[in-house]
Amino acid sequence: MRIVIVGGGVVGQNLAEELLHEDHDITVVDSRPEIVQNLAERFDVFALCGDGGSPSVLEEAGIKEAEMVIAVTDSDHLNMFICLLAETMGVRDKLARVRNQEFSNPRSRAWIRKKLSIDRIINPEALVVDHIRKIIGAPGATDAHELAGGDVLVHTFSIHAGVPLAGRKLKEVRGLLPHQPFLITSISRDGVMLIPTGEDELRVGDRVHVLMAKGALPQFLPLVERRRPRMEKAFVCDAGRLGLAVARMAETLVPNVVVFDSNAQRANEAALALELSLVVKGSPTDAELLQEYDPRSCDLFVGVAEDEEQNLMAALMAKRNGVRKIIVVTGKHANVPLLESTGIDVVIEPKILTVSEILSHVRGARVLSVARVEGDAEAIELLVTKGPLVNRPLREVQLPKGALIGAILRDHAVEIPSGESVIQPQDTVILFTLPHARADAQALIAPRQ
Repeated sequence: MRIVIVGGGVVGQNLAEELLHEDHDITVVDSRPEIVQNLAERFDVFALCGDGGSPSVLEEAGIKEAEMVIAVTDSDHLNMFICLLAETMGVRDKLARVRNQEFSNPRSRAWIRKKLSIDRIINPEALVVDHIRKIIGAPGATDAHELAGGDVLVHTFSIHAGVPLAGRKLKEVRGLLPHQPFLITSISRDGVMLIPTGEDELRVGDRVHVLMAKGALPQFLPLVERRRPRMEKAFVCDAGRLGLAVARMAETLVPNVVVFDSNAQRANEAALALELSLVVKGSPTDAELLQEYDPRSCDLFVGVAEDEEQNLMAALMAKRNGVRKIIVVTGKHANVPLLESTGIDVVIEPKILTVSEILSHVRGARVLSVARVEGDAEAIELLVTKGPLVNRPLREVQLPKGALIGAILRDHAVEIPSGESVIQPQDTVILFTLPHARADAQALIAPRQ
């Protein structure tokens, strides 16, 4: 497929890299010469320097021959305008990244799709809020995804000393919950992700990635958590647009939400906008102020400030003062190793969530959704209609090394497959795969029509 990406930032670069691996013909347009030069040196793409909102620039990029345009510049209005231009030039599929909730709520999406012919609007802030919601719903999880409309969960847990999974071989784990559908798909250990066998032993410090039916979560949590207190209090650092959205969501799940912002105007506006949260004028980096709100009784801290340094300092202050779980949102990929090295429990990159959302659309009807795990691995929800796996026991089919079928869904029932399992037409399959195995495994399970 010929795809034009307008916007060569982190999202555009990640998309270009992913889509090149899938044999698409990619053109990237950006107005910054240094970005264009970097793209041309790193990737086999046509990188064009120019204004993405210019019809002549888009024509030079080959938009009239493109089947899809993905607009991911830093401007909502420009992204929507690019899609409008693409519609007039005959492009079939148009995707736009739009941060403003006014443009991306369900009513506006319907209007924009009709009037501007934008096929998919992706709001990174909405993706972040939803991701945090999933993590709140799974105590102990450091990452959380939902597939198959929420019927299947893919969660990440750290193995701590004293929990039932510590020191056990994987072949013993199934016996702990024999009647619950779950599968440990991979283990992250010392910076390496492993697809385990039954003989692999879970060690303290491992991160395990677990695929399970939604109903299995309450039974599975005691295997990775020594205690499961109900979440009673949450701190949110920053009352900007994202902070308000996180606080509104947290109000529905946590009895006590405290929002901190040192900007008096934003704090006053937040106090009027939030019904149940307590809004504090001040920064959680102020040790005396933080102590007034008893951080040791706080279950969750969420740092969403645009100031990366303030986020880090506030998160470290909260952790030092006894807050049990720390989530930090960062817009800089280079900061992720630093944040993780400080012991922060969850680091969320909105741009990576955006890439996953776009990929599920680009990959077509066979791919229903995509969840990124540990940055590179993927859990992919695939609709099976034909292919070598259909109507054959799985023991007869050899998947590429680094890939496994984690679940089969039929009529909303979730099956963790065995060698005797048989995939039928119109089943949904959850494929868990490392990057090098994805293309071959996906082609085997759900070949292109």
